[in-house]
Amino acid sequence: MSMFYNYIPRMGACESNSAQSDVRLNGALDGLKAAKYYENLDELRSSVVGEVITPENKDLYMKARERAFNQDHRGYPNLIIRPKNVGDVSSCIKFVNKYAKDVILCVASGCHSSRCMLNGAIVIDLVHVSHVKVNQEYMTVEVGGGCYLKDVDAALMPFNYGTTFGTYPETGIGGLATAGGFGWLGRKFGLTCDNILEVEVVLASGAIVVANNNNDYADLIWGIRGGGGNFGIVTKFVIKIYQLPPYCIGGTVVNLAPTIASALKVYTKFDQMLQV
Repeated sequence: MSMFYNYIPRMGACESNSAQSDVRLNGALDGLKAAKYYENLDELRSSVVGEVITPENKDLYMKARERAFNQDHRGYPNLIIRPKNVGDVSSCIKFVNKYAKDVILCVASGCHSSRCMLNGAIVIDLVHVSHVKVNQEYMTVEVGGGCYLKDVDAALMPFNYGTTFGTYPETGIGGLATAGGFGWLGRKFGLTCDNILEVEVVLASGAIVVANNNNDYADLIWGIRGGGGNFGIVTKFVIKIYQLPPYCIGGTVVNLAPTIASALKVYTKFDQMLQV
């Protein structure tokens, strides 16, 4: 399975030019029809619950490829697959292994990466693998690999729970957590990857495994914690969460305190807030 990536040139001017867009769309369609796996797409469709999106459906295809956050990264893949669950992801990988080993494979979580929507690629877009389950007994949150940070925050806020995520709500958990992840609570609770307890991963073979520190895949979770991609496709994270105080101040706080006495007053007030 090919896991290399190519460079997408700037397309700012082209995106607003419908004629150029149609040329690129037709190029993607021609590339799909010329692909060895094209005649086997019905086999893929029958093996997944999720969507199999091709340039043949222009409106759906254009909407799917435009999910990439950066306009410069909105390439024209030949095929976009949106799995519904881990079984779908496994089926996608097995299909690629069987019919498309020489094709560029992209994996999209929050679609911020320059490698999430490449020309001529097969894209596995995890946008629908986005469940969030809070476990108050074990103080953990189970997060689908396609979740945005805002989805996790919304689930944790009613309980005054939190952990270290990024600083932008529409960041995808998959890219953030596997690359390290630093956010507003980082000085208190460490990086996002420090708080990953367990992961569900689809390997390059299509096998589905669960990795934690106490099983045969301890080395795998060690690599995923900050090592980035290419260890497999993470479809589920189990992350440690913490009880937060009623007031939580993050970011940059500027107080004008021209004298030592006034500075002491500010610090005293801040300390009182934290004790509430």
